Amino acid sequence: MKKRRRTATAGNLVKVVDYTPPAPRDTKQQRAAKHKTTTAAQKIINTKLAQGRLEMKLAANFSNKDYFVTCTFDGENPDRKTVKKCKNSFIRQLRTIRRARNQVLKWVFCIECKHGSGRYHLHAVINAVDGKTDFEEIRSLWTYGHVEISRLFDSKHAFNTWLDIARYMTKERPEDGKDETPVGAQIYTCSRNLEKPIIETEWIDEKEPFDIPAGAEILEDRNELNYIDGIPVKFAYVKYLLKPLHRTE
Repeated sequence: MKKRRRTATAGNLVKVVDYTPPAPRDTKQQRAAKHKTTTAAQKIINTKLAQGRLEMKLAANFSNKDYFVTCTFDGENPDRKTVKKCKNSFIRQLRTIRRARNQVLKWVFCIECKHGSGRYHLHAVINAVDGKTDFEEIRSLWTYGHVEISRLFDSKHAFNTWLDIARYMTKERPEDGKDETPVGAQIYTCSRNLEKPIIETEWIDEKEPFDIPAGAEILEDRNELNYIDGIPVKFAYVKYLLKPLHRTE
């Protein structure tokens, strides 16, 4: 019997799911049971959760040499509209400077205001191009308050994986007017030039194991067997880094 293997590769991060999809010879009940499991397996890679989408975007476009940036506001706490204008102005200026030097700008921003003192602030991931110059430019262009910049996996942060960063940047749902953004909606913005994860599917033998490269760091590895309407259905899942992420001191 064959099973389906679905692999998503986002830079250094790889997610693989094996599952048995419905077959023409299955009974109606068997097809329904396998369909539920197939859907559950695919959601692991194509998750609708904001943190899952962001995890893959970060891994596909950034490395531990890039920056985690926090921007705050001095004086009176601004409203959300003002925060967005400040963020957009900052991005335009940084993009203009880099374009003049034929340098690429990639970024992901989120806006927060629901913890601590309730003041608005932003978190961002921005790609590095020129070491010390990057730090100076980012600080000089954010004229509205304080800027904290560090490498993505700097030892002073608790970020050990892309998922850690994604969870941190999606811990709040932004407010827009009277209503909160619906659960599951994208609660961050990103540059349009971000690369997408590579998705590959193939048919393999039912007993074929995962082919994990030597030196890879396994982050998750599990097999799930569920009984749906009395019918056993299963899928296997592994997530790993091709090379371990090195924290900087």
